[in-house]
Amino acid sequence: MKTLKKAFWFILNSLFFSQHSIKEIQDEKLKENKKKKLKENKE
Repeated sequence: MKTLKKAFWFILNSLFFSQHSIKEIQDEKLKENKKKKLKENKE
């Protein structure tokens, strides 16, 4: 029973963290794209 609970929490945590990190990666990409556009506009 304990291992089942651990596995359940592990899956829950990994799902949460993967969604969280995916959002962070997307935010980083958006920032990078904005910087690139600013540089292109200046040139």
